[in-house]
Amino acid sequence: MRARGEPRVKVVVTAVVLIAVIAVSSMLSNVYAVASDEYVFDFKFGSPGAGDGRFDDPIGVAYDPNNNRIIVADTRNHRIQVFSPNYTLTLYEGSNPSDGVINLDEDITAKVRTNNTNIVNVKFTWIDPNDNIANTNTVNIVNGEASDTYTPNQEGTWKVKAEFSDGTVIIKEINISVRVVPELIPMVGVGLVMGSLLAVLALYRKKRGDILLQN
Repeated sequence: MRARGEPRVKVVVTAVVLIAVIAVSSMLSNVYAVASDEYVFDFKFGSPGAGDGRFDDPIGVAYDPNNNRIIVADTRNHRIQVFSPNYTLTLYEGSNPSDGVINLDEDITAKVRTNNTNIVNVKFTWIDPNDNIANTNTVNIVNGEASDTYTPNQEGTWKVKAEFSDGTVIIKEINISVRVVPELIPMVGVGLVMGSLLAVLALYRKKRGDILLQN
């Protein structure tokens, strides 16, 4: 909704457009409306529920102008949701999105996407469980995407930080664990049992042979 006579403009969620952000929470519909001091209404997002981007009785919202993010207190879902509409960071194991856990010494790929055409590159930083920087790499954005692959060499929780050329930062965590091959355990057990049975059988045959010779 805009003032009568005002020209239509494309609403872009940037620090420039959101000069003075006011968040309006609707308890009945569980959506957030964002307005500026120039217009009554800019856009809305969210719906009732517990999934990503859904709310249950949200009671607070804040705008982070440094990273161009909207932060919502999702009360009854007991969480804080952070929205950065122009930027995403996804971790991959091979061609599939990671479930958050990866085996030690396996590759993990961090991929960013953005529809902000002003972004030139993104700096990937891999941080080990001791908060030491293990690797950094700056990659140019091509067709709105950039990626970096790294092989963690230490157990624990790693952080992957993607810093866009406009200063926006996204951080994801990945848990690195030692590879476990559970099928080896039953195989070892079966081998021990079979070995014991063969030893008993051999001893039985020897004893039986000794008895027959004595008779």
